[in-house]
Amino acid sequence: MRLNEEIITQIGKMLKTGMSAKAAAQAEGLAERTYHLWRAEGEQIAKNTIDDEGETNEKEFEKLSDMQKLKLQFFQSISRDMAKGQAILAAAMFSKITEDWRAAESILSRRFPKDWAKRDNLHIDQVVEEKPNKLKEIEDEVFAGIPSKNRKEVIEKMTGVIEEARNGKNPGKTKRKSKASA
Repeated sequence: MRLNEEIITQIGKMLKTGMSAKAAAQAEGLAERTYHLWRAEGEQIAKNTIDDEGETNEKEFEKLSDMQKLKLQFFQSISRDMAKGQAILAAAMFSKITEDWRAAESILSRRFPKDWAKRDNLHIDQVVEEKPNKLKEIEDEVFAGIPSKNRKEVIEKMTGVIEEARNGKNPGKTKRKSKASA
């Protein structure tokens, strides 16, 4: 499928409703990969032709092929349409705050997740006595030559070394005096 203004318009309309890029692309018979490729190419063209103030460098723009111009248009259009869709959906949610407390909770949990996000803690009290076959095979391969009674000790030592490395300690290296100072 070739990029054209009709596809740009139709995908933009769907993105304004909050539809995902994948669904919007598929609704137009376009592979999701193609959608993202066109978007990425358009973004790169925009970086090369539009300055930080949003002004188009006419000299660079004139050098673009018709397909490059369409990809630039695609990128600009979908970016604008997704932002418009987000604004519409946010306004709809804000308008319901006085009617339904869940609208306010939803907004707060997204804006301030540390304070308002739901935290579902899962506690598992079941002890697994027997390891699944694949895990047992991997363990046997990794610990080949180490008796099974010593494996727990080896794992604990490895865990300690990993934790020390994470904390910035380097357990395997010690400072050595140079030959000149010895």
